[in-house]
Amino acid sequence: MAEAAAAAGGTGLGAGASYGSAADRDRDPDPDRAGRRLRVLSGHLLGRPREALSTNECKARRAASAATAAPTATPAAQESGTIPKKRQEVMKWNGWGYNDSKFIFNKKGQIELTGKRYPLSGMGLPTFKEWIQNTLGVNVEHKTTSKASLNPSDTPPSVVNEDFLHDLKETNISYSQEADDRVFRAHGHCLHEIFLLREGMFERIPDIVLWPTCHDDVVKIVNLACKYNLCIIPIGGGTSVSYGLMCPADETRTIISLDTSQMNRILWVDENNLTAHVEAGITGQELERQLKESGYCTGHEPDSLEFSTVGGWVSTRASGMKKNIYGNIEDLCYRAEAHRY
Repeated sequence: MAEAAAAAGGTGLGAGASYGSAADRDRDPDPDRAGRRLRVLSGHLLGRPREALSTNECKARRAASAATAAPTATPAAQESGTIPKKRQEVMKWNGWGYNDSKFIFNKKGQIELTGKRYPLSGMGLPTFKEWIQNTLGVNVEHKTTSKASLNPSDTPPSVVNEDFLHDLKETNISYSQEADDRVFRAHGHCLHEIFLLREGMFERIPDIVLWPTCHDDVVKIVNLACKYNLCIIPIGGGTSVSYGLMCPADETRTIISLDTSQMNRILWVDENNLTAHVEAGITGQELERQLKESGYCTGHEPDSLEFSTVGGWVSTRASGMKKNIYGNIEDLCYRAEAHRY
């Protein structure tokens, strides 16, 4: 979980910031940046009184409270948010983005984006084909056919410590040993990784995928992994371009893929200090959508905003297009909760 600063009104000034003369702006694009941060920090040092919490709580928090009250609800049964457990049902297993969104040549010979998710979806791009041919020198007639689907027999077998599996079942934490779930979390989106998906297969992939739904679940998983000497590779949106998700080929221990996608709630919003307490698995687009309902934003917009998660931003010290105003993630996150054995 992380607590991050949120800007009011969706502006780059946050709360109470002001600019001086034009000459001042030329010298420093944000002359009050230090003052704003000091005001926010002083608010944190004074503590976070319960009465200061926003009464306009996010829908996810209310839904979570209702689920907790329901006697039939268990962590393994809950699933919500932008990224489902079965990611391959809505997202490409061997490429970037959604299954229903791709570029094709339409009947007019124009490049067109399929699907209905984006402003350009369903629209032909009359000059795009000519541009990539003339400017990039691409031969659009050249085709490389990739594997249409994943063959489970091509994947490395799952090797799981049976004692660990027995204890895991007692926690009610949802898990999977299916090949497609394991392969989907065995890679990021470097060109080499995508090439392997389309043309071959990884030497080593996670043996089991776990879906914690709260911090306590993560604690249980880490404790069990330490007890049985297992490896853990956490995954958020899977947008890594640093090979951080690839499993070492010579690793003989059971490898756990800890998928945070079901930890996707905003727990509270503090309107006095312009901070929010969010879970690590919430995606950038979902975080912005929920904050926007109350008139706020984080101002953090990496290129991977659509799929990357807050936990991924913090762990990789992510930067975004609006960093000159809002700062990088280390400027926006002032506290994070983690667990070590």
